[in-house]
Amino acid sequence: MVNNPTSTMLNKAAPWAVFILGIWLVVLRPMGPHWEFVPGDLGDTRFNNYILEHFFRWVSGADLSYWNAPFFYPFKNVTAFSDNLLGSAIFYAGFRWIGLDRETAFQGWYVFSFLLNYAAAVYVLIRFKFQPMSASLGAFFFTFGLPLLEQVPHSQLLYRFGIPLAVFYLWQFFEKPELAHLASILFWIVWQFYLSIYIGLFLSLVLLFYAIVLPFSIPSITFKELLFIWPQKLGQAWRGAKPIKKLLVPALVFSLGACLFALMAPYYSVSRYYGFARPFNGVLIPSLQDYFGATHAQIWNPISQYFIQNSGNIEQQLFPGLAITLLIILGIPLYPRFKTSTIAVVNLLVPILLVLLTINVNGKSGYWLFWNLPGFTSIRVVGRLQLVLMWPTAVYITWIIDQIRQINLQKPIRFFLVYFLVTGLLLAESTFFNYFVYSKIDAQRQLNVLEQKIPTSLPPNPILIVKDTTSVEADFTQELNAMIIAQNLGIPTINGYSGNFPPGHEKPLFCSSIKTKIMQYMAFENITSKSFYQETIQRIVPIGFEDCDPKSWMQYP
Repeated sequence: MVNNPTSTMLNKAAPWAVFILGIWLVVLRPMGPHWEFVPGDLGDTRFNNYILEHFFRWVSGADLSYWNAPFFYPFKNVTAFSDNLLGSAIFYAGFRWIGLDRETAFQGWYVFSFLLNYAAAVYVLIRFKFQPMSASLGAFFFTFGLPLLEQVPHSQLLYRFGIPLAVFYLWQFFEKPELAHLASILFWIVWQFYLSIYIGLFLSLVLLFYAIVLPFSIPSITFKELLFIWPQKLGQAWRGAKPIKKLLVPALVFSLGACLFALMAPYYSVSRYYGFARPFNGVLIPSLQDYFGATHAQIWNPISQYFIQNSGNIEQQLFPGLAITLLIILGIPLYPRFKTSTIAVVNLLVPILLVLLTINVNGKSGYWLFWNLPGFTSIRVVGRLQLVLMWPTAVYITWIIDQIRQINLQKPIRFFLVYFLVTGLLLAESTFFNYFVYSKIDAQRQLNVLEQKIPTSLPPNPILIVKDTTSVEADFTQELNAMIIAQNLGIPTINGYSGNFPPGHEKPLFCSSIKTKIMQYMAFENITSKSFYQETIQRIVPIGFEDCDPKSWMQYP
């Protein structure tokens, strides 16, 4: 098989072929032949599009402050109410700079996330000495697997290319301690935080468990050696470094720490200022049956219905797929090889340990052990940890495929049979999927209806507020419509939607809501000046309200 030109060609071409199939069938096809459908929904997806557009406007000079996005006006630092997308927003801005409209630029940003995730996964798996054919399947699962597709409406979670790279350099540092490897670990961790704070926190947790499990792979290691293994490796890296690296690497580490501080400081400030806090009983922790949930996968929907109670909750859909499950079972006969393979043992143990520690059993979970760690009190959905655990799982199934290949070197037809069956099943699971998409035309039609109601003559420094006509409490479509229209006009809006809400926030259902919102802000900021109220109310542009008497607004309540 090694010397067979056909096998060699297939081996080298596999990563490209698998990626093309994945990007076409799973990513491009659902958007339609003319990209008329946007992946996601009218809620979180459009909010992320708003934040990306805000970044573009900020770097273009149209918006003066990045952290003070002009929604929930006049509350401050509202960008830090949710993910900021700073790590990937430059890609969106690039699509805007070449002339694409906001929705098409968002689609380009979406597609680019799959490209970067797949490229990082393939690169690392091949650096781990796996064959390209094996690496293509692990990279496919990491990039296009079912748990990721379930989270498409939460597009802030899509960019995950920092995960394989951070894990790889931790592994490299363990095997060959060098300051450059340490700097690389921190670089990818920090970038992943900039891509998504959620994923950055979970990546840090997964790296911690890699650091705990890796030393156990050393034969006959003592308990004392386990305790001091990482300090010893740090010392070894420092002693082996050239003088120039002893200057540059600490400076880089300090700079990366400063970058992380600059990212997290607004969130810390906002949580203290607004009193954002989430009780432990308000955290959504997955139960065992959730790991069998895949109700949007057409193949497994009937089976998933038997396992999970809330089939509509995408946060509960954690089933990795039958292809992955079968590969893990196929790995059982490989036990003699498994127990001598550090990469197999570690990448199997890490997800098992973390699933066991974060699972909900009769209302109890070991997740409380991590609850008081910095940043983890802001996490609402623990099941999103699966998006990071997909990486060690991808490494493990890549190892299994690689072992099957080595066993069948003399009979390659067996390996090709397994490879193409697994590839076909992976593709089928991710292709026959009820994708989350919405129509560009329908979304624009909603905006056009509101835009036609905006008067041609606006007051100086106008503030937009749109009546919310949605009957469902959790439906923030109209709030997002108002945000987008205001953004297009370059004016602030009292409407808003985010991961958190300012004090006393309610949907504006009546004209009296306008006064109430201004008074709530004044009470929160301890503003007692009547002139502030009057100056603010004169700037209001109400849309959709039928019970408003602008003359009465001037009367201070």
